[in-house]
Amino acid sequence: MGVLKELTNSQLKKFSRRFKVGHVDQATQLFKAFEPAELFFVLVEGQVNILLDSKKGSQVWDRTLEKKGDFFGRTALYSSK
Repeated sequence: MGVLKELTNSQLKKFSRRFKVGHVDQATQLFKAFEPAELFFVLVEGQVNILLDSKKGSQVWDRTLEKKGDFFGRTALYSSK
């Protein structure tokens, strides 16, 4: 995973202990664009559609993540919470 590739094996092992495996139901909104992310997600199985709010107020498709190891919410990694 690109954002983590600079970590040593020891650092990566420590980091991975903080992960929790979970399931998210279809059509669940995890967070809104430009809001601070509180969680970092790594796709293990399935797919995630990234939607953005349009100027007209509707949601428009941006991209789909579907490969194992795809990730999003990386700003949560930089949060002090």
